[in-house]
Amino acid sequence: MYSFTVEELAKKLKDSYGEYYTVKKNHTKLRQMHLEELAQVMADHNNTTQLNMLKQLKTCEMQKSVTKKIKHLQGKLAKGGTIMVTVETPEGGLQDLTDQNLVEEAIMSNNASKFQQSHHQPLRQDLGFKGITTLSSAVLGGLYEAKGVPEEESELLKALATPQAI
Repeated sequence: MYSFTVEELAKKLKDSYGEYYTVKKNHTKLRQMHLEELAQVMADHNNTTQLNMLKQLKTCEMQKSVTKKIKHLQGKLAKGGTIMVTVETPEGGLQDLTDQNLVEEAIMSNNASKFQQSHHQPLRQDLGFKGITTLSSAVLGGLYEAKGVPEEESELLKALATPQAI
């Protein structure tokens, strides 16, 4: 049986909280180290690579996280409103927003960026709203040269060219 004074217990409690907060600050790095070690052991046991096992473990953790969020929200969604959104931070991580104003701003920002994806000026001006311009015919003939558009869109326009009849 332990016999500590109240002062000793208070000091031990304070020290324990200090250690807890230190570990809590580094939880992401510690979790990553644990997953890498676990992936190596599982890879050795299953005759596969550590990278493959690490990818499987991270996928499983992501699925668990999403499932947990859905279960948390199920009771609250009956009210008809969105109460939480997950956004990407500038550092590349994910952050859950629950404040109503922040949720609304995030939704409006996402909707605006989706809406503006289709407003690529050079193509909209050249091809028109319905695509019934002479330049649209040039696209189908493989003669249109896109200027000021991303490489992916330029490749798409080349792929739209219809082959010449033999």
